Amino acid sequence: MVSSTLQELAEERLAAKEAITSLRLTPVLFELGRGHTRRVELYRAYLDQSHIFIGIYWQRYGWIAPDMDISGLEDEYQLSGQKPRLIYIKNPAPIASHA
Repeated sequence: MVSSTLQELAEERLAAKEAITSLRLTPVLFELGRGHTRRVELYRAYLDQSHIFIGIYWQRYGWIAPDMDISGLEDEYQLSGQKPRLIYIKNPAPIASHA
C-alpha cells in the first residue's frame, strides 16, 4: 500500500506506482479506489491486503474524519503494524500543516 496525501507529491506517488508495476506487482493507492464512500473502511481493506507499506510524506498531515482523533495517514501507518515499511519524507518540510 502506498500512503500519502492526495494534495501533494503526485510525481512521487506516480514514480512509486511505476516502480511497483515494473516489478510486476500491483500498486495499492487510495486514489485508485473510486466509487467508494467509506474512506476509512476502504484504506483499511487495502492495507489488510497489502504485503508492504510505503509512506510518501511531506508537509500535510492528512484529513481527520469527524469520528476520528488522528488523520487517515497516521491511522494507516499505525495499522501497518508488522508489515515491512519503506518511508520517504521529502525535505525540506519547514511549515507544519494539519489540513
